[in-house]
Amino acid sequence: MADQACCSGCPCKKVLTDASALEEKLKPYEEYVDQVQAMLYFRNPIAMAAVLVLVNLLFFVIGKLHLSFLPTLFLLLTLKVFVKLVVKVAGPIIAAFLFQPIENKEEGTYPIYPLQTVCETIVLFTSRIFGLCDHAKPKGPLTIANAVVPLGALAALFFLFLITGTFWLNFILVNLVLILPAVLLHPAVKKQIEPFVEKLEKVKVE
Repeated sequence: MADQACCSGCPCKKVLTDASALEEKLKPYEEYVDQVQAMLYFRNPIAMAAVLVLVNLLFFVIGKLHLSFLPTLFLLLTLKVFVKLVVKVAGPIIAAFLFQPIENKEEGTYPIYPLQTVCETIVLFTSRIFGLCDHAKPKGPLTIANAVVPLGALAALFFLFLITGTFWLNFILVNLVLILPAVLLHPAVKKQIEPFVEKLEKVKVE
């Protein structure tokens, strides 16, 4: 009971399952959202190429040095501080070079979608993910019967990642997040996946 109350009160879950709440949260950063869209759709190829190169260079370093969790964590924290320092010193110069004003936002193969549409699309998927997680939890008090499936799934995942590791999974997932938006929103592909999205919209989330 306490676990469910904790999950229902999670700020992250609240924002990622409510399009209006997410839009309100992102409203001050609307211009940044537009620039991220332009980058992901390759309307800003220089910035996107820089991100892809830097991200995959980071994976190369982690893989080459066989870094475990803590060294990787501290490497990422170091990079975070370094990026903040660079932004403070040369942020306007970098922004002026990489992120030009977006012209004709609503035109072209990849239009820049309004913030409301972006938030509704994000919530469409994240709310279903949270719904699946909720369904995976045992209903009611924990018993041997309702704990078998979660225990089996978690044990299977443990042994899977014990054997395969998580480096390549993270590598693939991060690159998919960067590349898939441009692929899925290409008019030829978008037309094919629209029926699936419409079905997903009709699925009720409890």
